[in-house]
Amino acid sequence: MDPVTSRAKSQSSRGKRAGKILFWCLIPFLFAGFVRFYSAIFTVLCGAWLALILGENYLGVIFAVSLGTSAICSIGTCYILWKQYKRHILNDS
Repeated sequence: MDPVTSRAKSQSSRGKRAGKILFWCLIPFLFAGFVRFYSAIFTVLCGAWLALILGENYLGVIFAVSLGTSAICSIGTCYILWKQYKRHILNDS
């Protein structure tokens, strides 16, 4: 293999490594944003309906269920983001 091809491959692997590091440094902030987003949606939509059905005595339980559901959805969203980033940006299959 000639030196130019070898250098291009090493730069590519360094770029991929830097891309992975950048992604994993940003994912905690993205995760927190997704939790906040999903929590707002589930609290307003599902929480309001459950509060009407169950009453105000269960607001803590409704909030906990909403937060748990939003965390699960956020994990799923981050997993999908990783798969798409890996496939389209890093060009790994």
